[in-house]
Amino acid sequence: RLGTMASNTLLLTLLLLAAVSNARRLTDTSLVLNEIVWSPEKSGVYIGSPTILRLSNGNILAAADRFGSGPHQNNESIFVSTDNGLNWELVAWIQEEHFGNLFSVNDTIFLLGTDGKNIKISNSPDNGYTWNSSLLSAAPADDGYATGAMPTLHAQGRYWRAMEVSTKHGPWPLNFQAMALSAPDDCDLTDSRCWTISPPLPFNNSWIPKEWPTPDLPGYLEGNMVEGPDGNIYNILRFNTRPTVLGNYALSLKYDLAANKLTFDRVFGLPGGHSKFAIHRDPVTKLYVTLSSWNNNILYVDQRNILVLCVSQDLFNWQIVEIILQDDTGFSEVDSIRYTGFHYVDWQFDGSNQEDLILAIRTAYRGAESYHNSNRMTFKNITQWRSLLGRLSNLTLDTDAVLTPAFTPAQRTYEVYVASLPTTVDITLAFTFANYTINGQRVESGHSFAIKISANNTVLKLVNSGDPSIEYTVTVMTIKYASLAISGYNYTIAPFCEGCRAFSNRNYVFMHVSPLFSGSAFNFTMIDGSLDAAHITLTVKEAGTVVVLTSYPNTVVTWVEAEGWDHPKELDVVYSDSNNTTMSVLTKYFQQGSSISLLEDGFTGMVALIPTA
Repeated sequence: RLGTMASNTLLLTLLLLAAVSNARRLTDTSLVLNEIVWSPEKSGVYIGSPTILRLSNGNILAAADRFGSGPHQNNESIFVSTDNGLNWELVAWIQEEHFGNLFSVNDTIFLLGTDGKNIKISNSPDNGYTWNSSLLSAAPADDGYATGAMPTLHAQGRYWRAMEVSTKHGPWPLNFQAMALSAPDDCDLTDSRCWTISPPLPFNNSWIPKEWPTPDLPGYLEGNMVEGPDGNIYNILRFNTRPTVLGNYALSLKYDLAANKLTFDRVFGLPGGHSKFAIHRDPVTKLYVTLSSWNNNILYVDQRNILVLCVSQDLFNWQIVEIILQDDTGFSEVDSIRYTGFHYVDWQFDGSNQEDLILAIRTAYRGAESYHNSNRMTFKNITQWRSLLGRLSNLTLDTDAVLTPAFTPAQRTYEVYVASLPTTVDITLAFTFANYTINGQRVESGHSFAIKISANNTVLKLVNSGDPSIEYTVTVMTIKYASLAISGYNYTIAPFCEGCRAFSNRNYVFMHVSPLFSGSAFNFTMIDGSLDAAHITLTVKEAGTVVVLTSYPNTVVTWVEAEGWDHPKELDVVYSDSNNTTMSVLTKYFQQGSSISLLEDGFTGMVALIPTA
């Protein structure tokens, strides 16, 4: 009877998984993701521990376990794609195993993780369709082994894997104690006698940088075994710094094989180090690479809604190369952080020259009940990833010029606005893995380069000299402002400048005024900031650009999307009330004779800038 019940339960679970694993390209997104598996949000079953492997026959294998309140948490589902990640099929189900990572040795596939307590390894001789399992180490009676789907490193004639002992002493994550596992690469990896396991190392509060406020729950977990450029083997761990330090730090332990011992090495910056990450070293460039969940909001230091590609030359100094995934649902920033997660990524180099990356992503997206409780595992392919290294990481100007749009590495065309000509523009480029020229003249990263501009619409070419296909175009120009006639009532004409009074009946002043509007170049239509709404009409006497300011987000959306106005956010100003309220700058070119009626709803209304010359 009990055996029949167990068989029926397994059958029902397999049917459920088959029902929810209809892999597909997600169509309600701009993120180019293929869904490997989906779990209904109300089921209480969430998708965890993604891992991925390209097989020698060209197929891709992926695996995931489950967590939450549903059944069969300590089990792995195995999926295969025969069309390069577009479609996926559930092909196997490994009971009593989770937190496993996929790797291969001579076409034998391994999945190394735990059974919920003990260290377990499973192997498949037929590309993932059938599996055999072996126990490698039984946990102490009161404790258990813990890990994530962390990489297995092959280096120095051994296979290496990081794990932790999870004790019953102390809250999460202080209950985790770091370990290193290794086995000779000519040994049977399913034989427990092949494996060496280091004594567990508890977290020590003395390792926290002294200048930091003490985190509420400091600790580490989910380590990566990595061979450093110095030849040492390191365990690089996720470091919990909540709630007062941005979650962009990791912690390093150094391993001594002769002593079979881990010792504290350092705490260092790593974008997204607060959440699970996987590190691999590129065999071509020798750079260390990871994909991690960048934390850029100090109020939410477990943020996971931005996935970034990061690289390091020395394993301990990291820089963001590219944002790979960012929430496109339209959520507010707070709701996006609350409900969206691109995290726990397992990935591998792919292609004949390791020029691509394949990713399996634990994904909370479009329907998830929280960023943590992921409703999907998704697949993404990044082609020619090294081409991202040659791009600029930043472009800045002196304070008398304005760059629009704001710089991002992927944006290749920009405009720079200056107040008058001739002028000199000081431009500073930041790059690491390239050399750049500006109009043929070589520049140094981080050093200001002065360029004399005498003609309007001067074009600057910023070119990667090692890869000329990577080119940025910057056009320097002045703005021809429209000559305006103003009519209406309940307004006065007043100077517009940094520190100038913003309302006739308030002492608030304008702040963060762009150099384009500085000096005595502009007046504005000052209103009194009350319910006595002004009525202002602008008539264009001579064609040019009209500039208006408003503090109402709905007006910005309407005028930009329906009326064709531009919103160069770099030019936005604030006025000095208790909230430092932002006034958005909107611009649009008008022909002579055009008429514009300003919206004057509410206390702050809309004002226009009026050129004085």
